[in-house]
Amino acid sequence: MWLKVCLVVSLLIAGVGIVSQLSPTALPQTQSAMGMMGMMGTMQPARFPVPGGEVGGTLTLLPSAATYQQAGGQFAGKLADVQARLLNPQFFQVAGMWDGSTYHFDVQGYPAGKGVRIAMITFGYNLSAHTELVAVGAATSLFMNKKLPAESSQQKTQSIAPNACVQVGKISPQLSCGGGGGGSSLPYTTFNMETYFTDPVYIDLADVTDSIGCYYSASGRYVTGCSGWDNRYWYSTDGWYEVSHSSYMQYVNSGHAMESTTDHFRNKPFCLLNWTDVYMHPNEAHLLYDGSGYGNESTGQTGNCAGLISVQTAWWNS
Repeated sequence: MWLKVCLVVSLLIAGVGIVSQLSPTALPQTQSAMGMMGMMGTMQPARFPVPGGEVGGTLTLLPSAATYQQAGGQFAGKLADVQARLLNPQFFQVAGMWDGSTYHFDVQGYPAGKGVRIAMITFGYNLSAHTELVAVGAATSLFMNKKLPAESSQQKTQSIAPNACVQVGKISPQLSCGGGGGGSSLPYTTFNMETYFTDPVYIDLADVTDSIGCYYSASGRYVTGCSGWDNRYWYSTDGWYEVSHSSYMQYVNSGHAMESTTDHFRNKPFCLLNWTDVYMHPNEAHLLYDGSGYGNESTGQTGNCAGLISVQTAWWNS
């Protein structure tokens, strides 16, 4: 805790100017980050290849992290730490989207297959342009071994079976599932997305994992039932607590199922007795009926020390 206070004080004294990144009191409600791309090219709602798969969203691919800094952005961490946690990282600018109360930053991750984990670290921001700098690459063992205190936790699980047998790619009420409901003898696939907020020394402050899993018939042609769940943790002894939470799962259409979590965590001691808030609004884990999956990370943070918080996300199939 003492190290954290020293970091906050030293940064504020140095004039870094870490003010509310997404605070509705600091930003005009009529502005849209879509129109504030600055000097670094055209924003594209596209998918980009990265080690282990693809990422998508309102992203601009940058030649290097230095490009973001040269255009007025600030680093919120050390580049060497990022490179130690991600293999062959690529750098993107993410445009903030105003939702009427806060800015949120959305990135989609598409792992290439089972056992592959795409990881993302946010380590820069531009307060005037409402953008963030993220690095995306394959997760290293250092990324996987995060500093998660044994703290408060909650889990919510929900399951639904299809109203009719679900053939891969389409709803087919007339067909037999050929295996009944879900069971341990049937093939099973899960898609997972974990997002956590860390302080400058990479201690986990709040953490949410969304997972969705489906059973397949023995032939692999039918989905016989799906379950969705989330696991949430927060660093309660350091003053963090969960303000609100909601989650649900659903069959989006005949193509896939989804688990969604909306969450809000808050802390006062973290920033010299000023409130710091972090949000997921919402995070979504999607599992397609061919066994592939993707996740949409949508996060934001407010408060005078919002710039001290890094957002980290991983996407993987299991």
